[in-house]
Amino acid sequence: MSVGRFSATAAGFNRAVYERLKPGCAYVIFDHAAAAGTGASDTRSLHRIDPASVRKEVEAAGFVP
Repeated sequence: MSVGRFSATAAGFNRAVYERLKPGCAYVIFDHAAAAGTGASDTRSLHRIDPASVRKEVEAAGFVP
């Protein structure tokens, strides 16, 4: 799926995906998990992200669990 031009932020990317998915489709994210409560602080050094942080960003784009 092409999301075309989107903001160079996670929020912009998630919103672009949300706007382009057809109803009933699933948006699945696989990544390495960081320790709970670390947010995105380990994304550059360890390539890890707190799953709760990702969930919050994805839900802010309009996705529902």
